Amino acid sequence: MGDINGRGAFTHTSYNDFEIVADNVIDGGTRSIANRIPVYGLFIDPPLGRIGITEAEARKLGRKVLMGTMPMSRVSRAKERGETRGLMKVLVDAESEQVLGASIPGIGGDEIVHSLLQLMAGASAIRR
Repeated sequence: MGDINGRGAFTHTSYNDFEIVADNVIDGGTRSIANRIPVYGLFIDPPLGRIGITEAEARKLGRKVLMGTMPMSRVSRAKERGETRGLMKVLVDAESEQVLGASIPGIGGDEIVHSLLQLMAGASAIRR
């Protein structure tokens, strides 16, 4: 379903579109994409995982951001697998200390974003 929504045929988004449709059609729920955190994985070599907003988007919104980066050459799993290309980049709101987004072009980046998705979704639910 998500492959034809016009917002990118990314597995993470497509599956979430399915969950929303199933909840509404089958379970009579009220889920929507209104509060969805954008997340996707590109299955390239090395993979790319992206979540939330980019540094440019944050600055355009006038957000003061803190940015942390770590090369994959310092990630134990990447070293163990011999796949040390890439990095992890995480953006945090300087005032609220909430994670705004991340970009992880590196081994496992497409999976690591799920941990951040849970963190961001939990923080979002608490703020509501």
